[in-house]
Amino acid sequence: MRNYLVALVALFFAFGVALSAAHAQTFEIGAKIGVWSGDDMDNAAPAGKDNDDYAFTYGLIGQYNIDENWSVRLDIELGTSDYVDTTCFVLSGVYSFPIEESAFVPFVRAGVVIADVDIDFTGAPDYDTEFGFELAVGVSYLVENWKIFAELGYRDVSFDGTALVPDFDLPGFIFNIGVTFTF
Repeated sequence: MRNYLVALVALFFAFGVALSAAHAQTFEIGAKIGVWSGDDMDNAAPAGKDNDDYAFTYGLIGQYNIDENWSVRLDIELGTSDYVDTTCFVLSGVYSFPIEESAFVPFVRAGVVIADVDIDFTGAPDYDTEFGFELAVGVSYLVENWKIFAELGYRDVSFDGTALVPDFDLPGFIFNIGVTFTF
């Protein structure tokens, strides 16, 4: 499965590079904050304790705009709840729907997630890095070189367990708001 995902990411980059030769490109950098509600997150607590069923997330964004519609975006995101810390890298393709004479731009995004999870208490199981996917819809508001955005998405990452360690699945919704600067 991992080989297929790596091949998909490579194909995605090749497609973006091929398209970029014929169009004016721009770059964006920015930051975001959000909330991720993962299914098993509330199970990651010591016996007799409760954990949040969501994680507060924050991160950085780098986006390469191939043309007016197509972009490639990389999110580097950290998340934290009472007993769970996550680190995610999300590589996405973004398709925007510009509206004439409007500062609002709806968009859709689909991407591959590389996630690592750390459960913060003594004796907690260790989980290896896993791949997943993310789908999102959102809207941006453009002000000169600045873009303010909000998006709602679905992320699914599953960590395989062993005989001693249970599976740890984190499918759930994610909500982000953020700002980027275009140059």
